[in-house]
Amino acid sequence: MAALGGALLSRSPVALQAFPMAPAETASDPDLFAMSESGGGLYLFLLHRPPEPTPPGRGPQYQEWADSLRARDQLVRAGGLQANEGWMLTGSATALNATRLSFPEGAVEGFFLVTARDSTDVIEAARISPHFAYGGAIEVRRVTN
Repeated sequence: MAALGGALLSRSPVALQAFPMAPAETASDPDLFAMSESGGGLYLFLLHRPPEPTPPGRGPQYQEWADSLRARDQLVRAGGLQANEGWMLTGSATALNATRLSFPEGAVEGFFLVTARDSTDVIEAARISPHFAYGGAIEVRRVTN
């Protein structure tokens, strides 16, 4: 996913706020996927690494996906995440602990920040991703104010 890099950046950056984890749900029908239907919104796609190693050269397929979302005026920003580099910060401002993370199978390796009119629109934006062809999973989270 490192091939995504800065090439997919689009529009102005958006400040993200932390939001609590919700229980996992499985849905095959967009109507069952209970995201807020109060109108449009901002969604974060977290691309989880496939269980099997993937071939090099995936970048152009992800770029096509990004271009498709950009053409539909849905892409806000996208990028890959540095493999094997990250920290978990805990504690407080006066006593901060930093623990280097290891990245097991299924770790998040990239993100897309998109706009969508409703849950059907956001699921369709994810459905056209090449990530599924490689056995990856996409976690969809609604960004809140």
